[in-house]
Amino acid sequence: MFDGAQASAFTFQREAFADVIDEGRPVLAVQWEEAGETDAGEFALSEGRYVKMDQVGALRIYTVRHNGRFVGYVSLFVFVGMHAAAKAGVSDALYILPEFRRPMISLRLMRYAEAALRSEGVTVIHMSVNERFPGLGRLLEFMGYKPISRTFTKVLNHAA
Repeated sequence: MFDGAQASAFTFQREAFADVIDEGRPVLAVQWEEAGETDAGEFALSEGRYVKMDQVGALRIYTVRHNGRFVGYVSLFVFVGMHAAAKAGVSDALYILPEFRRPMISLRLMRYAEAALRSEGVTVIHMSVNERFPGLGRLLEFMGYKPISRTFTKVLNHAA
């Protein structure tokens, strides 16, 4: 794995899902609420599926810790694309707890993830941005990402 990097009291590193899930559950619950995903139902992480994706080498989780405490992450799925032979990273999520959002922390986390992915041959990264976090889109554009599509979501309610 790519070695950890430190910036003041913040550290960045790649970690396995099984190693971070216990610390990550409370962060994920806050993220679910803040991102407005509650329309899709109650938060229920498919932990077993994440473990399997990690075991087959398709999941990357890059964390940011503050004095050792898990405070955020970016997770991506890595695979060879279906439409091109490029090895790609596709975002699952990027989140930092509100009280730990500092200038440059998201930038440092993304740069760390990019360097790690580049070192294993990933040539393209696709990042999705929740409309509730417009600053993330601006950050990604600053970093050289190009907006190429929009994702629309509709929750289908089923009659009982």
